[in-house]
Amino acid sequence: YFMSATLSPFLGGAVDLIGGRALICFFSAATLVVVHSLLAFSSITPVVPMVGQGLAYSMFAAALWPSVPYLVPDKSVGIAYGVVTAVQNAGLAGIPLLVSAVYEIDGAYIPKVEIIFIVFAASGALCAILLNLFAPQLNHKRPFRCPDPDENNGSNSNQFNAQVDDQYNVIHTDDTF
Repeated sequence: YFMSATLSPFLGGAVDLIGGRALICFFSAATLVVVHSLLAFSSITPVVPMVGQGLAYSMFAAALWPSVPYLVPDKSVGIAYGVVTAVQNAGLAGIPLLVSAVYEIDGAYIPKVEIIFIVFAASGALCAILLNLFAPQLNHKRPFRCPDPDENNGSNSNQFNAQVDDQYNVIHTDDTF
């Protein structure tokens, strides 16, 4: 957590400066696969994987949390943050129970518990690949926001189109934007 507390502001600034939110989510999950594989199957000092774990956590936090407002309409941002926080807290509550159950059955932490973490990290990498496929706008420096599907007057969709068009440098000749 010390590493995350130190690096997260700088990584967040880098995300603001260059973008790449969905890519960073993938690289953080891939880093966790490597880190937990090293802990499970090598005799390397645990210091190196723990530093990698801190880096991965910092990258993920710097990329995931700022992505939320770009994936949901403005009126749903609070609920979206609530869902993300609930999922995170469910993991923080449930994973230690799973780890202790595996430890109790096997009598050892390594490699079986680390394999659980490898599977979770690989699942995160797969989700990040899907995020890159279905929300590639997150990799832009300033992604466009999700339009409000309940908006009937069209003003929000014009705003959305203007943002998309600015992103791709499209020039319009009419005054609808």
